[in-house]
Amino acid sequence: MARPTKYKPEYVEQAEKLCRLHAGDREIADFFDVNEATLHRWKLVHPEFCESLKRTKEEVDAQVEQSLFRRATGYSHKSEKVFQFQGQIIKAQTVEHYPPDATSMIFWLKN
Repeated sequence: MARPTKYKPEYVEQAEKLCRLHAGDREIADFFDVNEATLHRWKLVHPEFCESLKRTKEEVDAQVEQSLFRRATGYSHKSEKVFQFQGQIIKAQTVEHYPPDATSMIFWLKN
């Protein structure tokens, strides 16, 4: 007689949140207090669990890819600077500029 599974439907959402925090399979298995083999079995037995992990990892990878591309090509964004002058707080709207980064370009082209 097999031992009952520790898997619960709410693990889908929890695993998704862990992926958004850049957790890998080892960290996710550790969070659920199971070994990696059990986590892989859950992926096979529970398609919604597997799909959630895949989808979230792809989204996070796409964000990293976009950030690397922006760093490689340079970008600008609006920001707010806060100063103190004669006891007064002064806020000034500015535009931050980031020039293209050669290391990011090389990494982008290699991958």
